[in-house]
Amino acid sequence: MFVESFLNKIFKEKSDIINIKNEEELKLKIDIFIKFLYVFENTEFVNNFKSEIERVIVEEGMLDLKKILDLTFILDTLKELTNKNLIEETDYYKKTLNLENNKNEIEDKLDTTTYWEYLINIIYTYINLTYKVKDEIYELYIDKKINIHNYIENIIKNYESKVNFKYIPSSVVDYNDENTDNYTDRDDYIPFIDINENEEIKRIKLIGYAGAGKTTTLEYIEYLDAKRYNDKKKIPLLIRLITVSDLSLVEDLICKKLNISDLDIVKYLIKNNRINLYLDGINEISITDTFDKRKELDTIENFINRKDTQKIKIIVTDRDNNEVSVLNNCENTFLIQGMTQDDIIAFIEGNSENSNKVKDAFFKNKELQNIKIDPLMLKNLIAIIESGEDIPVNLVDLGEVYLKAIINREINEKKEKLAVYINEVLTYYVSIIENNNPVSYFKIIEIFNDYFSKQNKEIDTDALLLLIKKMGILTEVEYEKYSFKEESFYNYYFYKTLD
Repeated sequence: MFVESFLNKIFKEKSDIINIKNEEELKLKIDIFIKFLYVFENTEFVNNFKSEIERVIVEEGMLDLKKILDLTFILDTLKELTNKNLIEETDYYKKTLNLENNKNEIEDKLDTTTYWEYLINIIYTYINLTYKVKDEIYELYIDKKINIHNYIENIIKNYESKVNFKYIPSSVVDYNDENTDNYTDRDDYIPFIDINENEEIKRIKLIGYAGAGKTTTLEYIEYLDAKRYNDKKKIPLLIRLITVSDLSLVEDLICKKLNISDLDIVKYLIKNNRINLYLDGINEISITDTFDKRKELDTIENFINRKDTQKIKIIVTDRDNNEVSVLNNCENTFLIQGMTQDDIIAFIEGNSENSNKVKDAFFKNKELQNIKIDPLMLKNLIAIIESGEDIPVNLVDLGEVYLKAIINREINEKKEKLAVYINEVLTYYVSIIENNNPVSYFKIIEIFNDYFSKQNKEIDTDALLLLIKKMGILTEVEYEKYSFKEESFYNYYFYKTLD
């Protein structure tokens, strides 16, 4: 910082020595030179250069030219960074500075005019040379600032340290397809990983209910990006929007993710298509004020649609495609809705220590062939089998495993305060309704309000119902009419009423 201020100051004050036509360009060149000094800060030349300038700033004296004069180091370093031919420039700069004749004859007692002319010519030479390889220097600067090697290695290490680290993303259907509502009878599921591999697709929206595998899919893609970093040079940025509790720019979220404060780095990464951005959980933004939440959604939407961000790949996940979301008109919107048999086999093989045992137990259970399997459910089933237990014959037990998993996740991981009331209010709800018949929105709200009134609790029952719907426990079967998504869910709560 001191060095940069000093350089800007002397070039402004002594601009008559060198004909500087473009001050903005000079500032850019100085900025690159400062980054060069940062990247090579542990070398003898850079240490001498910076300490000498800092000494002069404090003492207001003249620089010891011998300590800052080392064109050989500059040239050798720059030639290592690039294949560009710097030989011709080398001869020119040596002649300009008359280095060969003067290097060993520099005296500290030069008159002021000669001193400043010589000094500025030296530094201006350094600045111009480093600017010729500005892209290479900027890349090294970013690598060092972010510590990309550690960042990438941590993604790989954290992912592979999971018990289930080889997760295969679920297949999806095209949400914009007119047959999407009839997904249960379709055979045109597409592996999401295939969609992600298409480099022409720059905007993707992935939707699905709680536990369907949205977050896990993004974690897997982030992991793949990290494994390919040396080839693709794309930095994966998975940002969980549950962490957003105040109005924030997307650039600030990226800075926070990379643990930096330099917005210029973010701008550079965006401009040069160096990042893949994954925004997970639009529905989970922790901004309670409705107006501010809408504002944050608009901020995200504007970032996605900005001209300068069009090169980078952006994937967003949400539970819905509605007014409290973004990318609602995205042509590449896909729905995760259950797993195909191929997905199940791949998931078991990738996540089980004894895949043959798990597959045998799984596919021998006919009941499991008649329900939709989600990653979270399958994960629990694998754990049951690998622990030596039998898959529960009664689907109520399967429903219990699944419901406990998604509710506990909502409470502990998603920090959703309303989730703690789900079991108690649905147990009461089942004690009132008849079977798993569709119930109107107004009737459900009435039952919920009645329950909390008896408990002397003031709860936002609209928000609670929306949460239960988004988690995939209740589903809208007709307009504003709901039933349990699986019969096993209803059975689980029905038997709780008998306790």
